[in-house]
Formats: sequence, structure tokens, C-alpha cells
Amino acid sequence: MHEKKLVDNELHVTENKDIFKLSPFKELTLEQLDLKEKVLKFWEKRIVSERAKYGNLLIVEGEAGVGKSVVLSSIFNTIKNGRRNTHSSPFCGTEN
Repeated sequence: MHEKKLVDNELHVTENKDIFKLSPFKELTLEQLDLKEKVLKFWEKRIVSERAKYGNLLIVEGEAGVGKSVVLSSIFNTIKNGRRNTHSSPFCGTEN
């Protein structure tokens, strides 16, 4: 694409931009996929349970650069575009 003058930057420059790093379509590592599923299960459980029974706070910790924001972007995209529109999902009909 760079050679055909369709983009200004070479691939390695584009990959280092925040907009690329935070894309919900960025491929996650196995560890990030595991975290994503754990977070989704945490919230699914909270949605269907009594609010007084469980707290509603989940903290994701990690050092800078490990991909916390990338995982959260992917989670939000999954809820917004996938599970929220699936009738069997606890996220169905939710907002935000």
C-alpha cells in the first residue's frame, strides 16, 4: 500500500500509532483472550445475579504496555456488536 502511495506511512509506523494499538479488531494474545473471557463472564454473572449479592467493580491491573486498553477495547466491541444483539446473552438489551 505504501509503494502504491495509498498510505503515507510504512507498516511499522502505522502499527505504533495509538489508533492501531487500540483497534477492537487487533488480534489478541492467548493471555489477553483469556482475560477477555474472564471479564465477560464476570459481567454476565453480575447482570443475572442480585446486585446486593455481588459487587460491581472489576479492576484490571498490569504494567504499562501489556495490553490492558487493547483488551478493554475488544471487550467493549464484543458487547456492543455481538452479545448485546444475541437474545440468549445476558448483555441483550443493555446500553453503554
